[in-house]
Amino acid sequence: MSEFDYEIRPVTDQHTPLPPTAHGFTARKVRDTTYSWERFFREKPFALVIVGFLLVSLFSSQWLGERSYLFRTSLIDSQPIEFTGTTMPVQQMADWSQLTPAERQMRFDQLPAGKIIPIPDYTPNFTDVRGTTITDKDRINAYITYSVPYMGNYELDGTAHSGSHLAVDIKAPTGTPVHAIANGVVTKAEASKYGSGLHVVVTHVGVPALDNANTRTTYRSSYSHLSAEFVQVGQTVTKGEVIGQVGSTGMSTTPHLHFQIDTNQAPFSPYWPFTWKEIEAAGINSFFDGVRMGYGKQKAYQYTIDPMAWVMQYQDFIPTADLTVEAGLSTETTLGQMLKANTTPEPPANEGYVPSAASQPVAEPQWITPEAYTAGEVTQVTLTIDPATDLSAGVRLRTSLGDQAFLSPTYLTAHQLQNGQATVDLLTQSTAGMKVIAEGAWGQTASAVIDGQEKPTTVTPPLPQPKLIPDSAPEPPAEPQLQPAPAPEPHSTLKDITDHQYAEAIKALHQRGVINGYQDQTYRPDNEVNRAETVKLLIEGLGIDLAYTVDLPFHDTEPNTWYVPYLETALTHQYVTGYDDNTFRPARSVTRAEFVTLAARTTGAQIPQPYHRVAKDVRSSDWFAPYIAYALEHEALPANRVYRVQPHESITRGEAAFILYKLLNI
Repeated sequence: MSEFDYEIRPVTDQHTPLPPTAHGFTARKVRDTTYSWERFFREKPFALVIVGFLLVSLFSSQWLGERSYLFRTSLIDSQPIEFTGTTMPVQQMADWSQLTPAERQMRFDQLPAGKIIPIPDYTPNFTDVRGTTITDKDRINAYITYSVPYMGNYELDGTAHSGSHLAVDIKAPTGTPVHAIANGVVTKAEASKYGSGLHVVVTHVGVPALDNANTRTTYRSSYSHLSAEFVQVGQTVTKGEVIGQVGSTGMSTTPHLHFQIDTNQAPFSPYWPFTWKEIEAAGINSFFDGVRMGYGKQKAYQYTIDPMAWVMQYQDFIPTADLTVEAGLSTETTLGQMLKANTTPEPPANEGYVPSAASQPVAEPQWITPEAYTAGEVTQVTLTIDPATDLSAGVRLRTSLGDQAFLSPTYLTAHQLQNGQATVDLLTQSTAGMKVIAEGAWGQTASAVIDGQEKPTTVTPPLPQPKLIPDSAPEPPAEPQLQPAPAPEPHSTLKDITDHQYAEAIKALHQRGVINGYQDQTYRPDNEVNRAETVKLLIEGLGIDLAYTVDLPFHDTEPNTWYVPYLETALTHQYVTGYDDNTFRPARSVTRAEFVTLAARTTGAQIPQPYHRVAKDVRSSDWFAPYIAYALEHEALPANRVYRVQPHESITRGEAAFILYKLLNI
């Protein structure tokens, strides 16, 4: 059929012969194409609605996509994800200072293994090394890696807060793994032809704020210009999980990761502080010029935070039972942030865990405890655990007496339990019955009730009378002098240090009489060190004569306890102080930062200014940074393979012996 319709018309004269072309029909055009569409929509009005919806979807899909995460985020706002700290978004990097021109064009998986290094340190400003003859590999790698710092410009001058680039650009070869910086939920995973290109947004609910660790908030981390993504919207990701690979999609001129953190008030993510229309109206020629000139800087500060600052602040996050920041061994500083968490913490770095087969039965952990303990004396309890138990979150230890009893250690890693058991020291002044409790991924295991008893009365020789203090203010105590160490014994009798990494230091201090083992001739180098042991270790290490010149002002110390002479001596020389509530908490664990600081001060360390070589997880502004730098400079502080010292982790007996041994021999 053609576009013409035909109608029959009568012939007037039936006897007149018809011409050859006559057939009794007359052609007449009665409908054209336009009319047919009009008639179609008039007869089927619902079709017009469908077409309109398709047009709206076609032209607004990108706008809706950019904001659809707001609805998805609202669904999880009331569901905080356990916060276990942060990690770097990129953890391995090309050694830019050593790459050949050909290697600079390679993908990450094509680079020689010897030219892949841990990602360099990030600091707010980097030295511009262009046109210089600088040979410091670390500075070169840091400058190239962090091509545009937070709120930087596009001048490649390494400066932060000089423009309105509200993220950190991390230059990396295509294919470099990108990691989620913290636990969270993926609320956006899509590709854009322009702008962010292929990008992922992860929402972190209930995390500590950058400016106040006691304030919980919601942040949205975004990872842009990816070459591949391995997650989907709604997926829960864990800290360190690989979510994509570095690329150069969208508005990008070279492979890099655009790493950004938006606050929960940002109208969309990844947020950007200006539009094309706004910079055109302001007479700015290009997007790049807008960043260089700092256009929209105020909005950028309002809706984003420095992403690397937040990551570095909580890399050594340690969940604890309270949110308070407690006083430390020094009156100048605190012991660091103690942050609240509802569940057990992530195990320290490099503590491996291999899950057991699902079909393998796992026995319940068990406590081996005595029937009774003696108040004021250390009692040992043992936790036995099936090697197939899930130890991915470690084991948190506590007692039913709360703060009235102290345990050492208070946290066990998979490594410490690799032999199926761990011995724990218990100390309390109470005589109430108590239970010892272990908490882990399996749940909770409590011991039977351990009854308490008073310490038997013994006849002890009277302590020397303290010196009379004149009415006038006393002269400050003289600086202690290092005394000759006792002559070494023929050999160490400690049974459990033979293959330990700190065996040499432990043996040397033991032979000099600085440290002692337990009655079973063990040292237990992996147990934590408490405050009382720290004081004794330092006083013995310095060879200072014990003094009885002060009355202990603490409510939680007994006059005849073994550590009292050492504590009195330390107070006399003003090495230590107590807490604001007039307690000393002798059984409380000591962190690496605290021990290094106290050991450096008591051994008379001369801290150079400026100091150098601070570890990756120590900021130059940290109160303990000079002492950490001093210890590292003299190789007196062990750092892991990625040059982190984990300053807020509890120090072990082995580590304490190693640090003191090194400092005493400088």
